Amino acid sequence: MPSRLPFLAAVVALAGLAGCREKEPPPDWLARLTELSGEVRAAPPGGSLARARKGEILRLGSELETGQASHALLELRSGGQLRVDPDSRVLFRDRRPGVAAALALERGAVEGTASAIAAADLVIGVGQRSIRLAGAARARVQAGGDGRDPNVEVVFGTATVEGPSGAQERVIAGRALELSVRRRDAGVPRTDARAGPVVVAREAIFYVRSTGGPGLLVKTPGAARAHAVRSGQQVKVPVGTVLTLRRAARALVGSAPGEGVTLSGPGLVTVRGAKEGDPEAAPSLEPTAGDLRIVGSGKPGLLGAPLLVEGVTVQPEITHRRMDLRLRRERGRATLSSLFGRAVLKAGPAPAVALEAGQQAVLGKGRVQGPHAPQATPLQVRQGGTVRVFVSGPSTGVTFRWNTPQAARGALVQVGPSPSFGAPLFEDVIRRDALTIPEVRRGTLHWQVQPVGHAGETMGDAVRGRLVIVPDTSHQLLKSRRSPSNTIHESDGNTTVYYQNTLPRFTFRWNPMAEARSYQVKIFREQNLREPSISTQTSAASLALKPGQLGEGAYFWYVAGRDARGELIRTTTSHRIGIAYDNAAPDLQIIYPGHGASVSEETLEVRGVALRGSRLFVNGAPAELDESSRFRHPVALKPGVNVIVFRVVDSRRGSSYYQRRVLRR
Repeated sequence: MPSRLPFLAAVVALAGLAGCREKEPPPDWLARLTELSGEVRAAPPGGSLARARKGEILRLGSELETGQASHALLELRSGGQLRVDPDSRVLFRDRRPGVAAALALERGAVEGTASAIAAADLVIGVGQRSIRLAGAARARVQAGGDGRDPNVEVVFGTATVEGPSGAQERVIAGRALELSVRRRDAGVPRTDARAGPVVVAREAIFYVRSTGGPGLLVKTPGAARAHAVRSGQQVKVPVGTVLTLRRAARALVGSAPGEGVTLSGPGLVTVRGAKEGDPEAAPSLEPTAGDLRIVGSGKPGLLGAPLLVEGVTVQPEITHRRMDLRLRRERGRATLSSLFGRAVLKAGPAPAVALEAGQQAVLGKGRVQGPHAPQATPLQVRQGGTVRVFVSGPSTGVTFRWNTPQAARGALVQVGPSPSFGAPLFEDVIRRDALTIPEVRRGTLHWQVQPVGHAGETMGDAVRGRLVIVPDTSHQLLKSRRSPSNTIHESDGNTTVYYQNTLPRFTFRWNPMAEARSYQVKIFREQNLREPSISTQTSAASLALKPGQLGEGAYFWYVAGRDARGELIRTTTSHRIGIAYDNAAPDLQIIYPGHGASVSEETLEVRGVALRGSRLFVNGAPAELDESSRFRHPVALKPGVNVIVFRVVDSRRGSSYYQRRVLRR
C-alpha cells in the first residue's frame, strides 16, 4: 500500500456552520468544507469555480478542485468524511435514497468514510464503476491517468464495486482493486470488463519501532523463537506476528514507517489480517494477554491502528490533541477506558458505539457493555467563577455540568492545576454535558468548557472556573471577634453580651448599700415587664447565675437593698442587657452531624451557622437562616451511606461546598 496519511479525521455529526451566510444549510446540501490548504476552488450548482472558503457548503451539482500542492477535507451530511488529494477534481452529481453523498472523481484521488453512526452509504464514481462504502468503511480511490488504471484500496471495513453491467465485487480491508482491463503483464491476468475487476491481494503488515526500555520481543510466523528489538530499531511484521511487551517496553505501531500509536505493556499483541466473509474485518492488532496502554498525539480526527479485543473491533481516534486508552483484562473480559480521545466500538451486526474520553466499556465474547461514565458525585459544579470546596480527607470527587448549545458538536472540556492547562487532568472534546473526576487532590484546580462546532470552530463564550480545595474546618469551634463580658455591673449601664457556642455564665454586681443586710435581684424579659424571669435574694453585693439561666434576648434588671427589718433602703437604676449570638463564622460551621456519624433515624436535623449575609443550600434545597444566620434543616436519609452537601453562596466570596458522610444503620 503506498505511503499516505495513516489516519482519517473523526466521524462527526454536522449542524451549524461558522462562515456560512445561511443560518440553515439548504435541503440539497451534501458536504461541508472543514479544512483546506493551498489552492482549493469550488463552484456552486451551475456556477463557475472560485476560491473556496473554510465552512463552505457543497450542494447537489457543486464541484471542487484542488491544486498541485493542495488538499481539502469535507464532512458529509451523514457524519462521514472525504479527503481530497492534490490535483483532484470531484463532482457532486447525484443523490440517491439511503446515500449520504454520491460523487464523481474525474481526476486525482480521494479517501472517504461513509459514517460510523448514520446508516447512509457513500458512493464514489470513477470511470464506469461506482465504489459504495457503508457504515464505518473507508477506502482510497485513485482516478488513474498517465498510463495507470483507476484503483481502489480498502483501508477499513468493506467496499462494494459496481460495474456498468451491474456486476458487483466485494472487497475487504487490506486488499485493492484495479478498475479496468490491463495488458497481460506484471503477472496480472486479462479479464473481461463485464466479468468484474481484477483483485490484487496485498499483505496486511505493520511497522513496529521500539521507543522505550528493553523488553520488546517480536516472533514472526514460522520463527523458532522471538527476537528482541533494540531501542530505536524498526521492523516490518506480517500477519501472525506476536509482539511481547514487557513492563518497561514501548512500541510505535502503524501501517507506515514512523507513524501510528504507542503501545506499552505488559502484554502480548498478535497481528491479525482481514478475514474473508467478514464485512467489518480489517487488518488489526489483537491484544491476547496482559494489560495495554494505547497512546498517540496529533490533529483531531487522526485514527490509530484498529484493535481486536474479545471479538470487538476498537478504532482509536484523536478528538483534540491526543489519545490515551487503557485496556485491562480480568476473568475473561476486558475493560477499556479512555482518558483522552475516543474509540469507535463495533461488535458484530450491532450498531457502532463511541467510547468518549472519561468513559469506559466492558468487552467480552463479542459484546459491548457500556460505554458509561463514572457515577456522578454529590459535589456538582454548574457555574463558573471561584468555588471553595472544604474536604475532610486528602481528596474528593467532583462532577462538572454545563449546557451545550444544540447546534454544537460538543464541548472542549479542560481541567487541570494550571490556568494554561499545561498538564491537564482532563482535556478533550466530548458530546456529553457532564464530566466526573472521581478523585481530585487538595489544591487549586482550574476548569473551562468551550462549545465546539461541527467544523472544529469554537462557539460562544467559554465558561471558566476555579476550585480551591482546602481542609474542612467546619467542625471547629468559632473564635470570638470580641471578648464577651460575663460580669455585669450597675455602672456599666445598658450593655450587650455576645456569645457563640454555649450561653455564657452571668455575674451581676452593684455597689454595696450602707445598712443593707440583703438584696433582692429582679430580672425581666423585655417582652414581659409584669412578671420577673428571675427574682431572688442574696446577702452579697453580687449574684452569679448558672449558664443558660438567661437565654438569648433582651432583659431589664435592678437591685433593691433592704435593712435588717426588711425595709427598703434604695433601688438601683433599671438597666437593659442584651444577649446576642456572635456570628464570627469564616464561612460555615456545621455543629451537627459530625463527619462519619452513624444514626438510626430516617430524618436527620442538620444544625450549624453560616456566614452573615450568605445563602445556604443543603442537598440543593434552600435552608432557612435566622437573624444570626443559624440553621436547622431536616434531611431524609436512605439506608446505608448518605452524603449531605452544604453549599454556601456569598456575593463576595462566591460558592463554597462542604460534605458530611452519614451512615444510617
